[in-house]
Order: sequence, then C-alpha cells, then structure tokens
Amino acid sequence: METLTPLLVLSTIGSLFLLFNVLKLLKIVTFPILNHSKLSKYKTENSYALVTGASEGIGKEFAFQLAKKGFNLIISARTLEKLETIKKEIELETKVKVIVIPFDFSTTEERNFLEFEKKIENLNLTVLINNVAMNHSIPTPFLEEDEKLVQNIINCNITNTLKVTKIFLNLAKRENRKGLVVNVGSVAGLAPSAYLTVYAASKSFLRSWSIGLAHEVKSQGFHVEHVNTYFVVSNMSKIRKPSFTTPTPRNYVKSVLSQVGNSFSSTPYFSHAVLGYVIGFFSEKFLASTSASMHLNIRNRALRKRERESKNVKKEE
Repeated sequence: METLTPLLVLSTIGSLFLLFNVLKLLKIVTFPILNHSKLSKYKTENSYALVTGASEGIGKEFAFQLAKKGFNLIISARTLEKLETIKKEIELETKVKVIVIPFDFSTTEERNFLEFEKKIENLNLTVLINNVAMNHSIPTPFLEEDEKLVQNIINCNITNTLKVTKIFLNLAKRENRKGLVVNVGSVAGLAPSAYLTVYAASKSFLRSWSIGLAHEVKSQGFHVEHVNTYFVVSNMSKIRKPSFTTPTPRNYVKSVLSQVGNSFSSTPYFSHAVLGYVIGFFSEKFLASTSASMHLNIRNRALRKRERESKNVKKEE
C-alpha cells in the first residue's frame, strides 16, 4: 500500500490537471454560444460611441460596425483627411451622425484635452473604444530607440488612454448614464517582449489597469473590458493576408461586438482564444526568450531591407 500511495497522489493530480484543461477548452468553445453581446444595453435614444484610432484598421472597422448597429459616432485620430473620408462613407451607408475630432494622442497638452472634452460633453456618449496605439517602427533595442518615440508610445498607449477614459466616465456619471469601455489589448502584453519593450510594457499596463478599473466602476453602471488581441491584418502588424489565426479587421471586430459585456478580460476571436490556451502551458521565461529571438530576426530582416532600399536610391541619383 505504501508504494501505491505516491502513485495515487500523482494520478489524482494528473486527473485534476487534465480536467482543469478540458474545462478551459470547453469554456473557449461554449463562451460565444452561452454569452451573447450586451452592447444593446448601451444603445439609447441618440446615443454616441467614441472610437479612438479610427482612421484605419481595427478602429475604422469598429466605427463602421457600431454605425450599422445604430450608434452615432465620434471618430478620432491624427489625420483629418482620413477621418473625413470615413465619415462620408459611413453617412452614405447608414443614417447615423458622425462627428470628426482630429487629435494627436502622442501629445499631452492639457488644453487639448479640455477642448476635446468640450466637444463631446453635451452628447449622449455611452460607448468608448480605446483603440488608438503606437508601436516601434521595427523591433529595436531599448538603448537604441529614439527617445521621442519612446515618450510618444507612453503618451499614446498609457497616459492619454487614461485621460480619455476618465473624461468619458466622469461625463457619464454626471448625466447618470451607463457606459461601456472597450480597451483593445495585445498579445505583446502577455509576456516581456525584447526589442519591443516599451510597446509590450504599455500593453501589459493596459490589461492590469483595465481589469482593476472594471472592478472599481462596475457598481456604478459601467462595464470595462480588456480585449486580448493577437495578430490581425493591419498596417501595425504589417500582415497583409488573413489566415485562420490572423483575421481581417472586419471579422475580428465582429467577434468582439458579438460577445462584449460578459467579461472584464476576454479573447473573443476563436483562434486567438485557442492560441492563448496553448501559450498558457509555457513559462514566462520561455515566451520571453522565444519572442526575443523572433523579434531579433524581424529586426535583422528589416535592417537588410532598409539597406537595399538605400542602395537603390543612391543608384537612381
């Protein structure tokens, strides 16, 4: 019996481990079936949704899909021309109102945010999509990265996301409105990422802050949700072709809006949830080492490309 006891313990632990992971897989499969979108809770008469980083990619798609669901829009990004084009396209396809607010989220001047708040304070704003983000142009060692870019990433991904969220929540509280905040996260925030250190750290911060804030404001009628985003076809990811694990912005946003409102941190796109499940089996050390090798390889290829382009320019001259 003494020799069986350790075997019994190991068998029990193994069975519990297997059961735990089977339940996790079942949750991934059943979550979108059992948990329907709560977006309609925030759709009231003449309600508005604010989308940051709305000039392209995921942000642009959030704007289009929210408009099709009947939300009036406030779309914000740095480039006015792109926003005006999107406004015309949305107004041709839907009957919603679209307000354009060009805004550079890499700056932190207080007067800019006071002006931003004045433009939206009298609107029935019930949804905020914090999508705007900045990344490194290519993977770059921290000590070699441009100091201005480092500060811009911090301003855009952290400081100004907090400021816009605070404005949104305070305006909603003042008018006794419910509110939904969706913070678009990144797989880069799941583990330390060498050569993308500042961007990855900003996304790790976003996840922690978002979940903590969700607990603080849930009793006040607000739902804050951090959305785990893996690779999506976009200019930022530099991926041009969709695949099973890399959806188009349209398919990705559709999955987010079809499930939003049920969790403080979600991974709504199915293949992304599966990837997250697999990643969970590996240690942080392994993930950090693997991403460091991958990013260094990407960096070297990008530098070689720059060198070729530079030589071609010189030849043309």
